[in-house]
Amino acid sequence: MATDLKGWVEQARAARGLSLQRLSETLGYTSKTSLERIMKERVRERSLETFYRLAQERLNLTEEERRTLARAVEVRLFGLEASIANQVLDNFLHNPEAESAPSPVILDTSTGAEGSLSSRYSGWQEVKLTLLGCGELPIWDELRRLLVSGRAQVEHFMASGGTPLNSVRYYAVLQELIFLQGYSAFSLRAKLPDDGSIYRSNMLIAVGRAEDGSPAAETVRFHDGKGFAIPLADAAAYELYVGIDRSLFQPLMEPVFSAQWGRDVLESMPLRADWERRRALFILKPDLPFLQIPSEILLTLWREGVEAGMDFPDVRGLIHEREANLLGKREPTVLILRRDAMEAFARTGRMVDHWPGIRAFTLQERRLILRRELQQMRENPACSIYFLRGDDMRPDRSFTVYDQFGFVLTPIADEADRGVLRSVLVTDPSVVRMMGDYVCQHLIREHCLSLPESLRVMEHIAEMCGEKD
Repeated sequence: MATDLKGWVEQARAARGLSLQRLSETLGYTSKTSLERIMKERVRERSLETFYRLAQERLNLTEEERRTLARAVEVRLFGLEASIANQVLDNFLHNPEAESAPSPVILDTSTGAEGSLSSRYSGWQEVKLTLLGCGELPIWDELRRLLVSGRAQVEHFMASGGTPLNSVRYYAVLQELIFLQGYSAFSLRAKLPDDGSIYRSNMLIAVGRAEDGSPAAETVRFHDGKGFAIPLADAAAYELYVGIDRSLFQPLMEPVFSAQWGRDVLESMPLRADWERRRALFILKPDLPFLQIPSEILLTLWREGVEAGMDFPDVRGLIHEREANLLGKREPTVLILRRDAMEAFARTGRMVDHWPGIRAFTLQERRLILRRELQQMRENPACSIYFLRGDDMRPDRSFTVYDQFGFVLTPIADEADRGVLRSVLVTDPSVVRMMGDYVCQHLIREHCLSLPESLRVMEHIAEMCGEKD
């Protein structure tokens, strides 16, 4: 199915055996002139959105037709690069088990032995891996095994070509590593005087100690689906030889706090309060973020923790400040939720990232929480709360975009993983802007219920707790 609007209309018309005039009438236009203008790119954004709505309502579209129509309209409105970025981000945020090619086999050029990347270094001690390029190599599962085991530190240097789309692609490629302790990624601060090809060279430098404790160093060059391991006499000299200059790079993302609900959330509150102040917020999370819980309930939980002897910081003032900012600021707050996760919250009083040390919210507290959400949806024009049409968002991931500052990616993990996972902050301005555009231009339109539909869902969830108008 074509993804340009002219081609889409022609194919939709032919599939239904309709003339252009008859298709126009089916869509509710009085003549075919309006449709011809849409096909020739001679319409305003409002007219294009009207056509998009009418096509979905009146043509009984197949899933393929609906998908390609959305893509064609998006390309027309925002451009091809933005549409491609939205598809990349969809995959990043919605596909927990994306298929990948087999990891390259590593060939020891000294012995002829072959093995996987993780098995090659699992016996080493104090392993440090420096990656140059490698952005398109399927080595992430192997690196993840080494990082989770605590056997390796990984520094990853990349030259993206300088476009926001390429930067977004990097985050998507590295999605299984960016939350792990021991992994750090770097992008170029500015354009290199040369072409920067060394940072796209698909090479790895390994330094550590062999199983017998002796120093070990080698380089692995990836070519034609295989890695060729070559021993090094002096890894530091080799870095200089290939031209790695760390001063040219900046962190691709920074760890900011671990994925826990209790103490870590409280300790991070000054940072969050500063980032939220007078800023537009775009939040994607299965259920309510900490920010949405009324201050009196948070203060009760804080007081209970202190009385139980837990070493919590005094955050009373910050709790009130964040609530006042949320309820009083003019900048928009957009929150996108999953229905199944919110229904689970209504039943149990626990969030998907609820810290084991914090009790569940009582039924009365849940009523107050949901009452406030309904009030926001009905009365606060700066707050928009949407529900996803389906439950296809990754249940293990959420993000918050702080407009013109950064976005925070947060893993939502099982309790067993909490010592490994951390939230990361990305401040690349072009990527932050792309994330905000993704929410406003694509995620809301393509994956969310309308605001009236979302309000009805929230009313149903509140009724589960006995909260009625």
